[in-house]
Amino acid sequence: MTFNLDEYYDLPPKHPQSYYFFMWNIFFKHINLKRENIHLLNGVTKNIEKECQQYKEAIQRAGGIDLQILGIEVNGHIGFNEPDMGLSPKTHLVNLSPKTIQVNTHFFSDYKEVPKQAITMGVGTIIQAKRIVLLG
Repeated sequence: MTFNLDEYYDLPPKHPQSYYFFMWNIFFKHINLKRENIHLLNGVTKNIEKECQQYKEAIQRAGGIDLQILGIEVNGHIGFNEPDMGLSPKTHLVNLSPKTIQVNTHFFSDYKEVPKQAITMGVGTIIQAKRIVLLG
C-alpha cells in the first residue's frame, strides 16, 4: 500500500507538475500494484478537512505507514511542512513559503502558475512511520 506525502492544492491531477501525474507516469504504471492500494491526496478537493480526515483514516486502516521516504528541501521543509510555520501533527493545507514557491518556479512556465498552497501529511503522521528514510 502507498500513501503519498503531499500534493499541490488546486492543481489538476492531469497537470504535468502534480504529484498525482508524476507518481502515475514515473512509478505506478510500471509496477504491479492494485489501484485500490494507491493513496494520493486530492489536490482539487473543495473540502480540505474531509480530504485530510479520510487520508488519516485510510492510513489508520492500513495499520500505519511502514516505510516513509522523505526528502529535505532547500529551506528545510519535509513534505510541505515549512520550518517557519507551525508544525501540524496531521494532514493539512499549508501556505507555501516564498522560498518554496521560488524554488518550484523552474517546474512551471510562469511564476504565476506555481501553486501557493499544498496539502501535506503532518509531522505527527510522518514520525509515526515504523521506518523513515531521509534523503538530502
